[in-house]
Amino acid sequence: MNKKLPNKYNFLLPYRTKDLVRLGDKSDGGYVIDNSVLKDCKYLISFGMGENYSFEEDFLKINNNNIYVYDYSVSHIYYQSNIFKTLKRNLTFRRRAHKLFNLIKYYKNFRTFINKEKVNFFPLKVVKKKFNNNEIDLDLIFKDKKFKDILLKIDIEGMEYNLIDKLIKYSKKINLLVVEFHSINKKKKFFIKVIKKLKNKYKIIHLHGNNAAPHGYKTILNDGFPVTLEITFVNKFQKINYAKQNKKFPIKKIDYPNDLHKKDIKFSFN
Repeated sequence: MNKKLPNKYNFLLPYRTKDLVRLGDKSDGGYVIDNSVLKDCKYLISFGMGENYSFEEDFLKINNNNIYVYDYSVSHIYYQSNIFKTLKRNLTFRRRAHKLFNLIKYYKNFRTFINKEKVNFFPLKVVKKKFNNNEIDLDLIFKDKKFKDILLKIDIEGMEYNLIDKLIKYSKKINLLVVEFHSINKKKKFFIKVIKKLKNKYKIIHLHGNNAAPHGYKTILNDGFPVTLEITFVNKFQKINYAKQNKKFPIKKIDYPNDLHKKDIKFSFN
């Protein structure tokens, strides 16, 4: 069922471009961007890669430009620790062997990816202001003068709200911006506030509700709005062709459920 959202959400209605494409898997890890802008992006900076880097891999295939990944949640230690724990459980017959084999395979794939010539991986936590050695902030990243014409992807489990002012400060360097906003049920007023701030520098071109959530947790609010929302922005200085606005989401053949075992979140604007 397609839920019509209240008029108060109409400020989110995207501008539709004629060249939307999907990078990444047809599930969690994939995001929708504008291909005409993508071609001019010299860098992909990814905050929060996790164990699914299909978006980053597709960027390499299409653009073959440099990628900078910042993610403290995955690292050599992360994989090695999980492999060691699973190996111990195998020895006590508490885990099946295929779990261990899968972990080894994932670790091998991770090593192959981060060792690619154009991939620069940093096991660091992206924060508003750096205080610890395992952290980095946007001022430290964007002070590098080479960074311009950027596709910036942010999926950092709620920390995205802390970066909004910096995304505005460095907007001239960012062509495309993909952000996954979390916990909107708890931060609804703040969410609305930060989106309106971002719209001073960026236009919204795509929305997708994330239907993945732990058992027992809601994926939509009572008014039909997603608890977690993927938003693609394009910088206002980008000259691209806009089409008639699309008011219904998800879009067929470009959007797919994050959790393939559940129905995608459907919503529309008045």
